[in-house]
Amino acid sequence: MKKQKINWRESECRQAVLRALARGFTYPDTHWVESLLSGSWLRALEEVASPLGLATAGLAEAIAALPAQKDLALQELQIEYTYLFINAIPHVPAPPYASAYTNLGSLMGKAAEEALQAYHTLGLSLSEDFHDLPDHLAVELEFLSWLEGKELEAKEQREPHKEEIFKREKEAFWVQQLKPWLPEFLRRVKEAARIPFYRELAILTKIFMENIQEIKN
Repeated sequence: MKKQKINWRESECRQAVLRALARGFTYPDTHWVESLLSGSWLRALEEVASPLGLATAGLAEAIAALPAQKDLALQELQIEYTYLFINAIPHVPAPPYASAYTNLGSLMGKAAEEALQAYHTLGLSLSEDFHDLPDHLAVELEFLSWLEGKELEAKEQREPHKEEIFKREKEAFWVQQLKPWLPEFLRRVKEAARIPFYRELAILTKIFMENIQEIKN
């Protein structure tokens, strides 16, 4: 039986792409690497990226370049993630925190506090098993995805007041929390990456975020 193609709407696609990018910038674990090697993560991303005009061929090649053995692929990704984003000598090439770019390089600055306030304003809090900072890129992308979904949900339920609230919060978070530092972060990742995966992830994120300027329209 031929698989029926899902008719994704643009807002649904943006929501799903943001969620996929958030996972890509999260520390690699066994379950996620399995989804990379099996192709399921990429297939899910392709399904929502294509309607937005985003090409995933570079990521596909990067995933194909990973070791076929799960343990080796996991090790390679974890080593690279640590080098790029956590700990490297003489310095971390691309800290994934807003404060690192907007607070003279110091972490847990004003950007982190404002991100946490944005989450709390809408009744959200960081998961108890999350042990990183609130302005980590993965958290901010996940929050933007959540806002996109809540705006769409309000629209479907014909609640214009709620729709406007989530739209306004989404626009403000993008402009104030992500836009000021994301281009520099992505540039650093692209230049410093030693394996193709994170370089291609940064390239795709840059193109998506350039296109998402329409998020304010």
